Amino acid sequence: MKMLRTLLNITMILLILTSCSSNGKKDRAIISGHIPEIASKTIWIEANDSTFDCAVDSFGIFRFDIPSARPGYLFIKELEKKVFYLPGESLLVEKVDKTYKYSGGQSALINNYYIAWNKHLYAVADTSDSEKYYNQKPYRIDIW
Repeated sequence: MKMLRTLLNITMILLILTSCSSNGKKDRAIISGHIPEIASKTIWIEANDSTFDCAVDSFGIFRFDIPSARPGYLFIKELEKKVFYLPGESLLVEKVDKTYKYSGGQSALINNYYIAWNKHLYAVADTSDSEKYYNQKPYRIDIW
């Protein structure tokens, strides 16, 4: 029993290490995801002046294999989302509640940072006095 438990632990560690590593191909990026709202549809992405399409299964799972030798952004039209990717990495996109979550390598860290930055940016912008900010009338004009 103890040997079986040890074997199971080693298998789990190997599985975790291989799932978090790069995809091994330095000239490709793999973008996959699970978003139930787009189940059974075809989604389109624009990356590197090319358009790619992918069928989404009935559970909302998709996978793109993008040829790319340099970092870049791609735009997923159906999600109205820009996603940053690095070649040689795999990126997993998931929608939890109303927020997108990214996991994988450095691409995931950058995308999650961007989401947090936008959240705080809008929080600060929403507290400003927009009437004063957008008002084009001068408060007072002094003529000397």
